Amino acid sequence: MTQPAYVLFIVAFAISFITPCKAQYIYTERDFNSDTLSTAQVDLIIKNTKQHSIIGLGEADHLKGTFYRIKSQLVRELILQNDFDLLLFEADMNTCLQLNKYVKGNTTIHLNQLLTEMNATNNYILHNVYNTPEIVALLNWIKAYNTLHNNKISIAGMDFQHPQNLANVIKDYLPQALQSELADAVNIYSKYYRDYMDYKHIFRIYTVDSLKKEAANAAGKVQHISNYLSKNEDRYLQANLASLVCMSGFFTDPNGVVYRDTTMFNNLCLQISTHKAMIWAAAQHLQESNTFGNQHWMGAYIRHKWNQQYCNIGIYGPLDCLPAPEKDNRIGLELLVKNADSNCLPNNNESIIISVKAKVIPYATVL
Repeated sequence: MTQPAYVLFIVAFAISFITPCKAQYIYTERDFNSDTLSTAQVDLIIKNTKQHSIIGLGEADHLKGTFYRIKSQLVRELILQNDFDLLLFEADMNTCLQLNKYVKGNTTIHLNQLLTEMNATNNYILHNVYNTPEIVALLNWIKAYNTLHNNKISIAGMDFQHPQNLANVIKDYLPQALQSELADAVNIYSKYYRDYMDYKHIFRIYTVDSLKKEAANAAGKVQHISNYLSKNEDRYLQANLASLVCMSGFFTDPNGVVYRDTTMFNNLCLQISTHKAMIWAAAQHLQESNTFGNQHWMGAYIRHKWNQQYCNIGIYGPLDCLPAPEKDNRIGLELLVKNADSNCLPNNNESIIISVKAKVIPYATVL
């Protein structure tokens, strides 16, 4: 054994005793502008995901450049080494249909326009959550890969926060009178997304009488449309319809948002089919804890359906349960592969945790 290798062995052996988590653990300190996983860390993740067909890629905060670079790195490696062939985004499913055409060579698709349509909210972070150089680079990498591999990799979405896109799918199945009702409801929901969906003003919809009445009226029209189309067997239509009904719940019930995870799960199931899928989403959606009553985060439904085929990877900022210190102008990436005895984030269900140790984790550049 060479001297550097011997030192690394001793350090790793010592870490196994000082870390509070009884699990495989690697720490790599890197230059701040090189915040990606080391070869050893990637190898450990690949080794521990070979038996899985559904991989959650959770981020604790949206729009953090470091998180996006790590996740993009994992997407590429899971494609190259573990034969994953579907990337599902927590993003508007109809917009992602167009993204799928883009990565499969459609030259009429304007990528930058699609990236701002993946989430319709007026919240700056959420509206731009995919409008970054990291996402552009990843999609272009997939597009180049597809050129050489018979369009093997697909893109799909499971979210639905773009009311007009839902209406564009539903309207062709309706008579003129119901098309008018659909347009009325969607105009109201589009206004809500434009004026209130910054999660600071949304509660006005539940407390201002005129908005409450408006929301109830729109929800009634959506339910009328849902009843009319209830016997239609087109699965994609029903996914869009169920998403619009769920959206109605956002604006008529302060707790209605918890149904979003159930609906996203159903949309996810529609997309996965026989694929080996990577799910790019906020960390909380990929977890398994209860929310309200019998409603769960999406991860609970994924676990119930796919059981041990599902592996959840969570990317966080600094975590106290991982011991490496933060240092000025440096970034450290810690990787933990949990076992049953691990007490690191015990209430979360991630099998693999990546902690980014830095005093500041910068936001990604918005295009």
